[in-house]
Amino acid sequence: MPRGEPPPAAYTASGAQCQREILPGLALTIRHTNHPVLARTGGRASALIAARRVTSGSFSFMTAVRSISQVASLMADPKRSAMLWALIDGTPRAADELAVITGLSTSSACAHLSLLSSAGLLRHETRGRKRFFRLATPEVGTAVEALASVQLASRSVGGQGSSLQIPLSMRKARLCGDHLGGEVAAALLHRLHVAGWLEGSEQHLVVSQEGKGQLEAMGVFIDALAAADRRGCVICHCSKWNDQGPHLGGCLGQALLRLFTQSGWVREQEGSRAVHLTPLGQQQINAIACLPSRQVG
Repeated sequence: MPRGEPPPAAYTASGAQCQREILPGLALTIRHTNHPVLARTGGRASALIAARRVTSGSFSFMTAVRSISQVASLMADPKRSAMLWALIDGTPRAADELAVITGLSTSSACAHLSLLSSAGLLRHETRGRKRFFRLATPEVGTAVEALASVQLASRSVGGQGSSLQIPLSMRKARLCGDHLGGEVAAALLHRLHVAGWLEGSEQHLVVSQEGKGQLEAMGVFIDALAAADRRGCVICHCSKWNDQGPHLGGCLGQALLRLFTQSGWVREQEGSRAVHLTPLGQQQINAIACLPSRQVG
């Protein structure tokens, strides 16, 4: 700085505090300090440090925003979203099969699949002359399912029907977060409610005293799963978009899935959210809270 010229406004400290813009659109407060160097520079060093912290955070924020935008733009294409939906169950599918599903030529389908793979949404494996594609991570499937839920929920508010159908491999039984979803879990929720193991409204069911006793006989101790104020509702409404209605969730759904898995009644399939029910598992799960027909109603 030339001798005799006043310091720039951004570096001027007057009194105990001064406020100046040191970056366009970014106002920082520079507090007075007794440090000899900072005092001579009017807090310039501390201001620059603060600016670096703010701009570093902004850079991370904008990086995340760009990532969201890139993924959203890829999924916004109807053909690509149809491919993702066809892969929602985790089953690997060949490029030509996905081309038929989406009504594209094989070359066009491969171009779309290449974009999805480059973005990290899909991964592929080569079997002979064919490449088979699947969702890259479970989180991709969760995102696709969440978008379908939001879109179909908005349709239902407007009175429009839903045409999306869940893949057959996931319709009967599938993993839904930390619990079991699908027709089996929906039927189980209904039986528990009818048998009196659950109580409350249709939108908020909790385990009843009768249910606690019955579940303890099965080796499931509700009081040990979570504190009383955290047990909460055991309904999961996340399957509205596939026309199956709510199913069993919450801490009870999590505990029962663990019981079913440890007992060998259900088996998870690698790379897929669909689960396989063994014949014994089908029999044992259907027997839970099953009332004789004359008692129902």
